[in-house]
Amino acid sequence: VLLLASWDGTCALLDPMCGSGTFPIEAALLAARMPPGGLRRFAFMDWSCFDEARWLRVQDQARQQQRPVSVPILGADRDPGAVVIARRNAQRAGVLPWIDFEQRPLARTPDLPGPGLLVCNPPYGARIGNPRDLRDLYAALGNVVRRLPGWRAAILTTDRQLAFATGLTFTDDGVSLAHGGLRVGCYFTGTVL
Repeated sequence: VLLLASWDGTCALLDPMCGSGTFPIEAALLAARMPPGGLRRFAFMDWSCFDEARWLRVQDQARQQQRPVSVPILGADRDPGAVVIARRNAQRAGVLPWIDFEQRPLARTPDLPGPGLLVCNPPYGARIGNPRDLRDLYAALGNVVRRLPGWRAAILTTDRQLAFATGLTFTDDGVSLAHGGLRVGCYFTGTVL
C-alpha cells in the first residue's frame, strides 16, 4: 500500500487507527532500507546446503544500505491495548526507535505540517455493527485529512461507499487488493491544499 501510494520514506507518515502497527512498521522498514524479516530466522537456515558465510555476507550488504530514519512516522489508536501490541511488534521488527505510537482517538489527531501521507485501514464490514456509526467514523477521518495541508491519504476499505463517506476526492476508482481473505479497495487522494 505504501509503495502504491508512492511513499518513499522522504515525508512524514501517520496511521491514526494503527491497530497492531503494520503501516508504521512497514514505513520504518522502507525509510531505513531494512529488509522485511531481516532479524528473523528462516527454515532454509537448517538445510544441509545452507551457506552461512554467504548468508552473513548478504546480511552485511543489506546493513550497509540501511540509513537512519529522518522523517516522523506516527501511529495512533484509541485502544491502549492496540498501542501496546503495536509497540511490541515494532520492537520485534527492530524499528521502535523510529516510530512514535500514541493512544488517542481519531478526533484528537493533531494538525501536522506537511508533506506527509495519512494511511489508514479503518474498521469496515458487518462484524463492526451499525453502518451509520461507520459512516460517521469515515466522515471524521475525512475531516482529519482536510486539516492536514500538504498531506495525501491512502484509505483501505471493503466498502466504496464508506470511502466516499470521507468527503474526500480520490485520484481514481481505487486499487483492488486482497487483504485477509477479503477484496479491499485502496483509495488515494491528491495533496490537500
